Amino acid sequence: MQIRNSRRGWPVLVVLAAVLIGAGSGGEPWEGTFEAEPVHPPECTSPVGICTRGVLHDADTGKAVAIYEFTMLTMRPSGKGAEVDFTGESVLTKLTGAPGFLFAEDEGSFTPNATGPSPFVTRVHIVGGTGSYQDATGSLTATGELDTTSGETSGTYTGTIRR
Repeated sequence: MQIRNSRRGWPVLVVLAAVLIGAGSGGEPWEGTFEAEPVHPPECTSPVGICTRGVLHDADTGKAVAIYEFTMLTMRPSGKGAEVDFTGESVLTKLTGAPGFLFAEDEGSFTPNATGPSPFVTRVHIVGGTGSYQDATGSLTATGELDTTSGETSGTYTGTIRR
């Protein structure tokens, strides 16, 4: 009797194991450095006038793995001193591995500093893409500095992207 009852549980156990194995894969880890420069109108279509284009480099090899284009959509005081919150959207173009574009919604904050680098943090939420990234999800966190004189940014990023 016990054997027959345990057999009925096998399909559930197999499905659960498959879910756990898939969840454990965690997706593609992304980690490295980036740098970007400002993009100006008319190419920049940001309602607040801030766009950047840059390159993501792999932490291990230093090779360029993606080009990214960021458009800031909103900007407002955070209520924490001089800190400013922002939202935006990004498109990442893969240069290595599986080809495709990744689409993202960004949110973050920065603290303007007229006499030196302005620190910022951006959370990049992957919301889809093209090719093998059509159903992509995940997130990246980028931490860096904005040079208020040149408009250039640089820093590090880390996160995971699932296809």
